[in-house]
Amino acid sequence: MKNIFFFIGMPGTGKTFWGEKVSASFGYDFVDLDWYIEEKEGKNIASIFADDGEDHFRRLEQQALHELVDKAGESKPLVIACGGGTPCFLDNLHLMLQQGTVVYLRAALDTLVDHLCREDNFRPLLEAGMMHEKLYHLMEHRVAFYEQAHYIVDVENLSVATFGEIIHSHV
Repeated sequence: MKNIFFFIGMPGTGKTFWGEKVSASFGYDFVDLDWYIEEKEGKNIASIFADDGEDHFRRLEQQALHELVDKAGESKPLVIACGGGTPCFLDNLHLMLQQGTVVYLRAALDTLVDHLCREDNFRPLLEAGMMHEKLYHLMEHRVAFYEQAHYIVDVENLSVATFGEIIHSHV
């Protein structure tokens, strides 16, 4: 198994925040999968959804994930913050479970709403109001995928030390 740590979970759990923090604390490389796709495609995720649709985005996401896994671990461990839907489509979850350590960042629905309301990021699947209801339905669909992770950690009680324990058992 490569030294890749995949952070998965609902939008607003802090996958990017924790990915950057863990990477800096342990000297690992960090990639936000959405940022990687945006750079590669030359446009933001919202534009990809609007111009080409979700199916096209999911194929780009799968391709990007495979690329990162193929070149990961060559020099130092890698932390990848995945989009909220990444493990729920195509072969993504299977690939992550086989090629690295998957960490599900779990949060209560009210915590997600609170975090997302404070963000400036546009979320294509959460547009047009009714965020609480949309998050509830997304969570209902995605939780079965997320719970297959190697580790489940609650963001309400999270610290870098929590990740240290996970990392040291897998590096």
